[in-house]
Amino acid sequence: MQTFLGLPLSQEWQDLFIWERFFKIYPVRTFIELGTGHGGLSLFFALQCHAIGASFHTFDNQTLINMDEPLAKLVNLPASFYNIDIFEGQDQIIKLIQSSPHPMAMFFDDGDKPREWSTFAPHLSPGDYCAVHDFGTEFTEEHIGGVPVVRILGEISDKRGAGWKSMWFKRT
Repeated sequence: MQTFLGLPLSQEWQDLFIWERFFKIYPVRTFIELGTGHGGLSLFFALQCHAIGASFHTFDNQTLINMDEPLAKLVNLPASFYNIDIFEGQDQIIKLIQSSPHPMAMFFDDGDKPREWSTFAPHLSPGDYCAVHDFGTEFTEEHIGGVPVVRILGEISDKRGAGWKSMWFKRT
């Protein structure tokens, strides 16, 4: 398993490059991650959000991340982590979407990406951003449904093969 600053991460290193480009081109005021996992990508997101002054929130029903890691504490990751089942706690997440500053981005990477998308993406506003991990395997174009989006960062992400790659969208 790969790591980011010592914390395990499920993404490939190329995703970090694309995410860094995302944060540079599309500044957000709020970032919501569904699926914290071991926390490597959460730490990356928290650092990116800290650098641009955005709030960061991450949700998972498991606690695989070691919150005692010095870097996790440095970016106050324990305060950004919500240990809940995202579907049982969907009202809390929807309220966060509605009450937080926009534009915001939401990363769908918990256990059921099509259900995550259909539950939360419709609550995002035009001008907000969505990204889905495992595009082409666990989540496909047909899962987008009636949520109005356009692809972004395709010039970078399309060069990668299907599998673990992420796909980025902007709500219209």
